[in-house]
Amino acid sequence: MALANTWVWYPYTLVGLLVGAIGLTITQKWWWSGILTLVAFVATWAITFGVKFFRAGPQLYYTERDRADLLSDRLRPKLN
Repeated sequence: MALANTWVWYPYTLVGLLVGAIGLTITQKWWWSGILTLVAFVATWAITFGVKFFRAGPQLYYTERDRADLLSDRLRPKLN
């Protein structure tokens, strides 16, 4: 439920409503506009999920590598 009250959902909703309004203007059928709105919402969400999914792996790797480097530097004996 952490994402329920965030601003994350506004771009998906905005794109969906915009496509639905354009569909309603062009076709003059409310049910077709509703279908277009739902498809646009799901497609926008799926594209964003895919991008974030494939960027998460490298981001996690580099974060953990930096932490390991910092820890190995701290644990290395100091020689004068």
